[in-house]
Amino acid sequence: MTVQSESRPTARGRRTLFAGAVLRFAPGDGVDGFGLLSANGGATAMLATTEEVLLGAGFVEGLYDAADARALADALADPDRDRPPVVLRWGAAPPVDYLGMDLRRDLDGTVLAGLHDQTDRHRLEGVMAGQDVLTLVVDGMGIVRWISLRSARSVGVDPDHYLGMHSADVVHPDDRHVLGRVDRELRANPGSEIVAWWRVRNPTGDEPWSWFRNTLVSAPHDPVIGGTVVIARRVDGPPDRRADVQGPADMTVAEMMPSGLVFSAGGRLQFRNSMARRMLGPAVEAVDGYRWVDALRPGHRRQVREALMAAAGEEGRRSTVTAALDRSADETLWLRLEAMPSYDALGAHVGYAATLLDVTAEHRARDQMRQTEEQLWQLANHDALTGLPNRLHCLDRLAHALARTRREGRSTAVLFCDLDRFKQVNDQFGHAGGDALLIEIARRLRASIRETDTVSRLGGDEFVIICEAFDGIGDIEALARRLIAIVNESVPLANGLATVGLCVGIAEATAASTADGLMDRADVACYRAKQNGRNRFTTAPPDAGADLRAGGDR
Repeated sequence: MTVQSESRPTARGRRTLFAGAVLRFAPGDGVDGFGLLSANGGATAMLATTEEVLLGAGFVEGLYDAADARALADALADPDRDRPPVVLRWGAAPPVDYLGMDLRRDLDGTVLAGLHDQTDRHRLEGVMAGQDVLTLVVDGMGIVRWISLRSARSVGVDPDHYLGMHSADVVHPDDRHVLGRVDRELRANPGSEIVAWWRVRNPTGDEPWSWFRNTLVSAPHDPVIGGTVVIARRVDGPPDRRADVQGPADMTVAEMMPSGLVFSAGGRLQFRNSMARRMLGPAVEAVDGYRWVDALRPGHRRQVREALMAAAGEEGRRSTVTAALDRSADETLWLRLEAMPSYDALGAHVGYAATLLDVTAEHRARDQMRQTEEQLWQLANHDALTGLPNRLHCLDRLAHALARTRREGRSTAVLFCDLDRFKQVNDQFGHAGGDALLIEIARRLRASIRETDTVSRLGGDEFVIICEAFDGIGDIEALARRLIAIVNESVPLANGLATVGLCVGIAEATAASTADGLMDRADVACYRAKQNGRNRFTTAPPDAGADLRAGGDR
């Protein structure tokens, strides 16, 4: 983006003073004498008009009223004086725009005016002043860094007196404990909002101290605020400190709320609404401020009690926990509990307040979603007929086993199993009989291996077994013999006995093995076993090009 500037060096002796929106006025006496000579593109864009309209007396005629014209005339008459930017209102009728104007005399006697838009700032100031409140920002060290000027004047406060002061020096000594408590809670709960009362030093008024009701909003990470916003409203005095923790109006609102409310002060239970009584039952009637927690599930009581004690403690930390309340063997109520500090009418920290929201439906929905996800995972990773891991899951487990082989040097082997005469079973007993036989064979294979091993069904009559951490290949070959013997035992079906055989191909992993490569070696070994006859196993050598070793009984 090209930034326009005024003015550039020329033979007439002009120099660059400003960048952005710039006006050039002719020298003269009064506003009429200081006619506008030029306006650059930044200025016409800001004023939403053309240079032709602004030239001469056009700019002055666009100001809001005579007060703005006089302010411009005074500034143009002495442009070299060190002053804050002149603020002019631009527009024929409200809402007007606010223009900040910095003035400098150029070498040729003309006056350059750099414009900057202050509309948002002044509009915000007007809004805050109209609320009859004092608005200021305090940084993380407690120093007053900013005050809304118009809001300060609206409540009769001198803003210059407070800027740069520490907040503790502004507050009455007897009220500084409230300020300290508020500061601790805001630090413990960034982003929170707190209301508190204290007296503020008033050096210009008849009374040295004035009561204010303060709303504090913590925004330490906001790049503009970087601390706490304080919105202070002048009041005649503090509220009645003798008032109960909950007044009649508050109790009415509390009874109307759809959540349970529990208040504790000084370690004693002060208030619970009817919803809390229905949720918790008789246990909530106890005087002790923490006794009602015993109504919750034993495994959740400690977490809830710690949350309540943290809210009632010195820092007043807020937290949210979820706990179960078992009403009966068949009914459980799930509650989301939010613990927060509670205060008396003057803002002193006296205990905790807790809201109890029934989230049973949400918890059930989450459980149902989790169950659905588990079912989907089961369907995606297991064989629907036998319940064994499918090919996808088998390859995943094999990849993890091979990773352990490379990392820890653990032995890994694959047994590729293929049934003999399964087609004859399907032809004789039908597909239902074939399915029943596969289910029984899967059960026998699963029962024959260790818990650390995995048996999977790849599809049809093919199964794969993954073995880890064995002493030698002889252990795997002994397992192959047992599997062949177990599978050869007759399987009782609805219409008679069925008998099948088993061929097994064995492949032991090396550090360079991949899941697909190891499976292919075991598959080739199984094919060689079938070529040599039924009920046999063949072991693939580590070198894929070597001769396969066959063994087993026919």
